[in-house]
Amino acid sequence: MGKSQPKTRTMASTAAPGTTAPASQSVDQDAYTNGHAPQEHDHAAHAPGLRPRQLTVSQVYDPQFFNIANPGPLGLISFALTTFVLGLYQCGAGLPGSNPLGNVGPDQAVFGLAIFFGGAAQFIAGIMQFRVGNTFGTTVHCSYGAFWLAFAMFLVPSLGIKDAYAGDERAYSFALGIFLILWCFLTLIFFIAALRTNIAILVVLGFLTLSFFFLSLAQFISTSHATNAVRVNRAGGVFAVFSALAAFYAGSAGLMTPATTWVRFPLGEFAHAPATGSTNEKNAHQAHPVNASYPTAAAAAPLQLALDLLGGTLGLAGSLVRGALGLALELLGLALDLAVGQILGLFLCLGCGSGCQRMYALIDMSRFEMVASLRAV
Repeated sequence: MGKSQPKTRTMASTAAPGTTAPASQSVDQDAYTNGHAPQEHDHAAHAPGLRPRQLTVSQVYDPQFFNIANPGPLGLISFALTTFVLGLYQCGAGLPGSNPLGNVGPDQAVFGLAIFFGGAAQFIAGIMQFRVGNTFGTTVHCSYGAFWLAFAMFLVPSLGIKDAYAGDERAYSFALGIFLILWCFLTLIFFIAALRTNIAILVVLGFLTLSFFFLSLAQFISTSHATNAVRVNRAGGVFAVFSALAAFYAGSAGLMTPATTWVRFPLGEFAHAPATGSTNEKNAHQAHPVNASYPTAAAAAPLQLALDLLGGTLGLAGSLVRGALGLALELLGLALDLAVGQILGLFLCLGCGSGCQRMYALIDMSRFEMVASLRAV
């Protein structure tokens, strides 16, 4: 009689007088005062109106401790941060003369990130993608995690990788070029495999392909054309930074969940019809075969999908052809510039006097007219 009643809260507050709420609908209110959910034996933990939560770095409502989290953001952000840092170094940021191929640096400072974040963390994300059944995510994240671990080995002097070339800079630079160009080919395969994912991932892989291409090209010409190699290497660094920014965006989009924020980052997903129907639809078609003379919506779906894919492929092929043609014209103009410059330098070095000066003016005028006409095409 004189004892105080325990603090309880009933879910059925409108119960009839004289009735008692079931035990399963009564919750110890003190269990929620410290932000922790009731124990598993408390059946009221899932009662409507009470939302158990776990206060960690963010509020996770009704935590399911055996659910698998999305490993995509971890893989993308670890890749993005490491690639961004290396891209800045390859642009020559903070280096003497902004020279990424000089004797100072350029990328030894990225060793820790390449081992722990871009390498180990991304590789773990790839293993987690395997657990959730994502073949593409597993292959991509494990591959680039292994890339960063392999790249970091070049930065360890005690391994003697560079010393094994006995001071032959050309042989060592060609070895690096081969290493990078093969990653360019692999990234191109990933790009083709991701054509039905979303725009953000395609931007990441597209810029990364260009980055690997220019960085490998810079290594191939570093000993024969040092000045041009520096410029090409900077271009590869710029594309690496662009790829990292897109990866930051894609990884951040995976973190913007309704449980933690109201901000959303659209990925630009492509709308497409499912390739296969459900099991119930298959069973229905097997139980009730339809006349082949009258195509149904299910039969027309693969045809529509094939037409959509054909249209998208033709559009992509046209864009690639136009881009390749423009790049070829630019390269042809650059080759003409270099060739004419070498010829003019030879004439001037021979000291032919005023005749060579007039020839220089004529060739220079024709050169610019030819390049302008090519670019106009």
